[in-house]
Amino acid sequence: MFEAASGGTAARSDLVLAGPLTQPLCPVKGLRSSFRPARPALGVSPPVILPQTPLAESALLVNASGEPSLGRELTRELASADRVDLLCAFVKRSGLRFVLDELAALVARARPRGERQPLRVLTTTYIGASDIRAIEELARLGTEVRISYDDRRTRLHAKAWLFHRENGSHTAYIGSSNLSHAALHEGLEWKVRLACRDAGPLLDKFRAAFESYWDSGRVRAVRPRP
Repeated sequence: MFEAASGGTAARSDLVLAGPLTQPLCPVKGLRSSFRPARPALGVSPPVILPQTPLAESALLVNASGEPSLGRELTRELASADRVDLLCAFVKRSGLRFVLDELAALVARARPRGERQPLRVLTTTYIGASDIRAIEELARLGTEVRISYDDRRTRLHAKAWLFHRENGSHTAYIGSSNLSHAALHEGLEWKVRLACRDAGPLLDKFRAAFESYWDSGRVRAVRPRP
């Protein structure tokens, strides 16, 4: 089981977007559209398989035949990311299993850089749909997990990923799919993929909203029990 750190609650009207950030994710000048993976601390890394959708392009993924698979694109986004923020209403073990290796690799890549929070996950207990085993597994992996226990007022229901890259090729996915096998591979789920090159202000707003939720009194940090 997992245990939650104590925390308070806040009224809906108290939640506002984070104030002006010190630096936008996507500056107008100097954005590099190509991806060059950082050299590891030791040895030579294998080639990074990039998403089928170029990192510099926004797109709409609908899990249609002949189009990039949402699940496969997410694993490739993870493989090329330096940090990840996930806002997901329902976290299921069936979906976590599909991306677990990529998440573990993300955390491992961050350690030599001294990155304290390479993976942050914000989820909810709304209608009891999230899988406790999946949340425990995320926490054991080194993920910073926070949970909203308020299922009467806030009803956190968003599903979105933000992939941070040191070279500036940040991307985000916003849509209908939870972290479950059905949503990633079988369901008629839609995801808008945003790229820094043509949707920078939207990524900045994503980051500001995520930080506001993350730092609000509505969510509690969790950690695995010994």
